Amino acid sequence: MKSLVYSKEKGLVLKDTENKQANVEVHYSGINYKDALGVCGKAPIFKTDPIIPGIDMSGVALSGEHKGKNVIAQACNLGEIYDGGYTQKALVDESLLIPLSSGLTLKESMVLGTAGLTAALAFYRMEQNGQTPDKGPILVTGATGGVGGFATQMFSQKGYEVSVVTHRIGFEDHLKSLGASNVYSYEELFPSDHPKPLEKVKWGGVIDNLGGSFLEHVLPQVELWGNICSIGLAKGSNFNTTVMPFILRGVSLLGISSNNCTMDVRRELWRRLGDDLKPKNLLDHITSTVTLDGVLEASEKILGHKSSGRVLVDVKSS
Repeated sequence: MKSLVYSKEKGLVLKDTENKQANVEVHYSGINYKDALGVCGKAPIFKTDPIIPGIDMSGVALSGEHKGKNVIAQACNLGEIYDGGYTQKALVDESLLIPLSSGLTLKESMVLGTAGLTAALAFYRMEQNGQTPDKGPILVTGATGGVGGFATQMFSQKGYEVSVVTHRIGFEDHLKSLGASNVYSYEELFPSDHPKPLEKVKWGGVIDNLGGSFLEHVLPQVELWGNICSIGLAKGSNFNTTVMPFILRGVSLLGISSNNCTMDVRRELWRRLGDDLKPKNLLDHITSTVTLDGVLEASEKILGHKSSGRVLVDVKSS
């Protein structure tokens, strides 16, 4: 099979490799924002033509080391370079399969999917870097989406005060049900277009799905030794700032790349997602369930901001 192989000497090289393959009977997948971009042809997500989309899948291994077990395969270039989860039977590199813990069902694992793993990775990295509830409230952006919603719930359940930023009207009750203490619009938090290099401290840490001008505004407001997890770029990929928050307050800007998360960390995060990081009432995050023939329409709704929460793909019933 073809693999994208990295070495310090040669960099990234696409080459033929021999990997053990396992047959998986796929039960569920999901529609992430990246899936929707690819399916609707709005971004060059797919690097192979033709390809089966779907960056997440859960099902039962029919062969290989994990035969008979519930397994998940998620990100790791699935649905981009390699065939993904929108298929009833998948042939997957065995090294990418993670047996599910007893704390998660196949359906629950796909409600979480890459969005849940990304939120858990953000929590994990902030935890590693000394984030604690006594540093102050956590600000979460994009909380009506998968990553932001799961992050809101995880931090709240772990004893943090959580505030959220959203541009979407009518979701205040939903966001507060996830654990948000306060719901703000962008304009409420940042009335000025010109942030100072350092401002009054408001946040112990930030989970940011916006990037761009949002980072410019929030960075000067983070507490001493606080952390910002950079996850998305809805407000742009570029931002202007000063070194002041870094050298005077020791603020850390942490990059969150779930696709490149090592398998050891990935396995640990999925263990915790079935344990202490598992969101309560997880199935309530499902806003709609579609079969394979409904993926395109659901993807169009996601890109048109006509959908929130998680869209589950019931592959087995397709």
